[in-house]
Amino acid sequence: MKKILKNNWQIISLEILLLLVFIFFYGKFGDVMVDSLREAYIPEQMLSGKVLYKNIFCIYAPLSYEINAFLIWIFGSSLKVFYFAGLFASLGIFYFYQRIIEHFLSKNIALVICLFAFAGLVLSPNVFNSFFPYSYGLLYGLLFSLISIYCVLKNKLYLSYFFYSLAICCKYEFVLLIIPLLFYSRKSSWVKNILALIIPFFFISILLYIQGVRFEDLINVVSIIQTMGQTSTLHWFYSVMGVYFQWKYFPLCLENFINFLIPVNWSKYCQILLWIFPVVLTLFAFRFKKLLPMEKFIILVSVLISVKVFFAPVFGSYGAYFIPFALLAFFILIPHNIKRYFVFLLIVWTFITASINIKLLNNKSVKIQSEKGFIYTSPNKADGINEVLNYFKGVGKDKVIVAYPECLTINYMLDVNSDNKFYSLIPLYVETFGEDIISKRLDFQKPDYIVVSNDNMYLYKFSEFGVDYATNVMKKIENDYLLVKIFDTGMKFKIYARKN
Repeated sequence: MKKILKNNWQIISLEILLLLVFIFFYGKFGDVMVDSLREAYIPEQMLSGKVLYKNIFCIYAPLSYEINAFLIWIFGSSLKVFYFAGLFASLGIFYFYQRIIEHFLSKNIALVICLFAFAGLVLSPNVFNSFFPYSYGLLYGLLFSLISIYCVLKNKLYLSYFFYSLAICCKYEFVLLIIPLLFYSRKSSWVKNILALIIPFFFISILLYIQGVRFEDLINVVSIIQTMGQTSTLHWFYSVMGVYFQWKYFPLCLENFINFLIPVNWSKYCQILLWIFPVVLTLFAFRFKKLLPMEKFIILVSVLISVKVFFAPVFGSYGAYFIPFALLAFFILIPHNIKRYFVFLLIVWTFITASINIKLLNNKSVKIQSEKGFIYTSPNKADGINEVLNYFKGVGKDKVIVAYPECLTINYMLDVNSDNKFYSLIPLYVETFGEDIISKRLDFQKPDYIVVSNDNMYLYKFSEFGVDYATNVMKKIENDYLLVKIFDTGMKFKIYARKN
């Protein structure tokens, strides 16, 4: 027992710390306005008979929703189910991160890298966290990807293909991992590998077909995604979030690199690794011939798994989930005699990041609660949503309430339906579908109530719903609905009831 503890104290400490954070900050993860409650609402709708991609608008891969629907079916619908799903996924993610990194570096350096990612991902106060995230598809997909990579390290290639397939069924972005996987497994049994790759796709396709999804439904989703990809709002969003590189960010990359070498500007902790992939690519090119085959494999994996956020492994965004990969590649490539210096810097930044995020988590001081469980958020959001929930308390389950631009917290906590096609009208969706189609949908669906908040849409280059975007939709709401209540608690909520 002592030998086990001595040899594995790093991973044991990491997992215990993760459990303590989960307990101490229970209910303070996720966002009550955007994304997180969508992840709870959609699986619940699936169990009520609605069909993903047919009755439910969704641009994401299906497996995570199938998993969460199954968990609800077993344990009942409550926020607790989603919190614990996130907990077990997080335990797995950090276990395999530690094991993969220590295969190439020392166990202590692996622990430092994991703790740095832990401070920004586990302690994240926004939707990019590991307990109640913006996308369980990313969470589960990352876990399956890590298991796939770990199986390569253990030379279990057919298992690697199996878990890679599961990752794709959770999140499409992991598809590029097939490149290093094919390269490394080219001398292994192709029959086993192909079967392992196909089996998850086959069973998930059969499951979707049984539920009522048809080929034309999938084609429709693909068409919507293509249209969405060409919108100016998505381009703006990716620019703001730093998802792809632009030359105007080059000075910022240099500035952050200097800040990382000499921590003189700690206020930009969230962007401190913006420089890392350009450095990794440069070092990879110079040192390629001297690297071992497995080192080439993991560096290629690190780059390809992060393609969507290639130049933005930053906290507070999608890239936070892939920071350990970036740091692993970096530490493999840098000279051995300067690794200690960068380890020291990582420790410093871990404490900075953790202290900032803990303070932000503690600012989530007001509870939103119903029979479904509770979630904490900031007072201005919580007070307004609680007022709305109290207003609708006792409303019939047959009523339809939609919240714009988005707030499925209202529907999930009240256990009432939204419009499953347009449950969100952020600027991206308004530009994708057009105001005419949205207005016609309102005529068809005839929701009983519409809740409009003044949630700021600055990430999409706009301010408020109905003010500088979706103005025609707002005019239709004001024409067909009666304003019955306004709650202004710092965040404003207007409640409209359908006339007659």
